[in-house]
Parts: sequence; structure tokens; C-alpha cells
Amino acid sequence: MKYKDIVKGTFIERPNRFIAYVEIDGRQEKVHVKNTGRCRELLQKGVTVYLEKSGNPGRKTAYDLVAVEKGGLLVNMDSAAPNLAAGEWLASGGLLAPVKLIKPECTYGNSRFDFYVESEAVKMWLEVKGVTLETQRTALFPDAPSLRALKHVEELIQAKENGYEAGILFVVQMEGIRRFTPNWETQPAFAQALERAQEAGVAIYARGCHVTQDSMEISYEIPVVLKPEAKKQECFIQTAKGRSMADGPAVCEADNNENLCDIAPPLLKWYDGHRRVLPWRENPAPYRVWVSEIMLQQTRVEAVKPYFERFMEALPGIPELAQAPEDKLLKLWEGLGYYNPQVPPTA
Repeated sequence: MKYKDIVKGTFIERPNRFIAYVEIDGRQEKVHVKNTGRCRELLQKGVTVYLEKSGNPGRKTAYDLVAVEKGGLLVNMDSAAPNLAAGEWLASGGLLAPVKLIKPECTYGNSRFDFYVESEAVKMWLEVKGVTLETQRTALFPDAPSLRALKHVEELIQAKENGYEAGILFVVQMEGIRRFTPNWETQPAFAQALERAQEAGVAIYARGCHVTQDSMEISYEIPVVLKPEAKKQECFIQTAKGRSMADGPAVCEADNNENLCDIAPPLLKWYDGHRRVLPWRENPAPYRVWVSEIMLQQTRVEAVKPYFERFMEALPGIPELAQAPEDKLLKLWEGLGYYNPQVPPTA
């Protein structure tokens, strides 16, 4: 989703949920806040904010506040953005592929869910929740107690019991988040309801977004941790493995900002953007991977590439390998660093 006309400003104050005062080009402007939540950790005096200019010249507020900079993060705080981004993501096959039907704002029981989605095999009710609260790269929901959110979770459990698929999608409106967890401190009842929902088979998704000053789109998966203490204990156990008493006590990295349990998501993201292009990776069929692993035991990756390509062209599968004459197989393998143990190589 994209905005049309974005300007940059400096936040001054927010006297109520609906309006704020922002400095734009040296003048103070009264603006509309597109999020009625508290957002106290975001809207701090002096922070940089981004606003969309209204296309309605008769409106009392000429701008909508849609994003804010926070500690190196650009956070979209437009409460309408998660559903718009989720609709685009669903249409692209992000959840069900191929998607057959997407109906927004549909009533089920006593709730009005954000989406009803169908594929050939699945009929699903999906509720979307925007997330703007984070601490130490952990996204939290809700930022304030929400009876409506609690009701939605209970209704999703009922939908699952009635034979539908059901899910709740937490759209985290920023990048760089390592995990999502319910906000046990703010609303333990909601966190407990999520646990019941998961036990009942309700799918719980968390997705982060690529956020710019004028756009937001769902871009990456975020691990869901329903019990943060359980995650911390798991990290402690993994850190302690292999240590002796002389090493001193094992320290869980969850106690500081360098949590070893958080390495996987950013590492995989880096890998997707920087990995080497290798023939056995581009088509990772078991046979191809097996042959590459054996070849790579004795020599370098760059040296293996032409041998691998030649071998796959001559013997593309296990049947061809099984039927190959020994002299052909040895010729294809020649030069890879393997020698007959009965005939030592000459010095």
C-alpha cells in the first residue's frame, strides 16, 4: 500500500486520541492521528514524523500522521494500514495459494472478522491486528487492554470448532523485529486466550513489514513466542550445553540485547540476499545434493562446479548412475582428489 503526498515534520504534542500538533516547515500544524491507541512510546516530543496531505481542502486538519521514527526504526502507525497490506498479501497468495476468494469485513457469529478467505481446499476466517509496540526488537500486542481483541480470539476458536480454518494475523508495522509475543503484562487474559486458540488449532501468524515514508507492505515472517519465559529457558539450556563446571555458570543471552536465540531470522534474511548461487542449491533435489556433498569433501567449491555440471549432464539420476559402466564413472570423477588406496599417488 502507498500514500500519495507525504511530508516530514517534528512531533510537538498530542492533546487527545484524534489530533496532534506537529511542526512542518517552521509552522505549527494541527493534524489528524490515524491511530486511536496510546502510542506513547512512539509519539515523544521532538521525534520525526511523516504525514499524508489530505486531498480534501475543506477538512479541518490538512494532514494525517501515518509514520514515526523510533530508535532507528521507521514505524507505520496508521491503523488502517494493516488491513490494506494484509489484503494485498492475501491476494498475492501469501497465505493460501492459489487463493480463490477474499471477502473483507465479514460477520461470523457475534464478531465481524477482517477477512474470509478461500482456496480450493480451505475456508478460513482471518482476523488482522496491527502491532506498533516493540521493545528490544520484540513486538508486543496489545499496547492497551482490548476486550474486542479478546472477543475475536474466542470467536475464532468457535469457528475452528465448527469446521472452518481460523487464524489471527499480527501485522507488525516495522522492520527489524526478531519475535512476536502477546503482552502478558498489559493484558494477560488476551495472552491466555491466544494459548487456548493455539491448542484449539487456530493458526497464529506474525508478519513484519517493509516500511518507507510513503508505503508499507508485508515482507517477512516473525517467530511467534506465546510464552517468553519458556523461550528464555530454552535459550538457557542451549547455551549451557557442552559447558563444564570450570567454565562458570551458563548465562542466558536473553538477559541482554544479543540474544543467541534471535540469530536465525536475520541470518536467514541475510542469506537470501547474499548467498552464493550454486547449481545444487538452485535445484536441491536429494540426488544432486548427495553428489555435491561427496564432491565437496576433497576440493574447493569453485573447482567442483564444472565437475558437478558435467556429472549431472551424464548421470542425471540414480537409475543412470546405477547403470553407468565403471570406467565412465571413474572418468567423470577423475580430478576431484580421490585416489585408489592400493595405488598411492606419485610424489
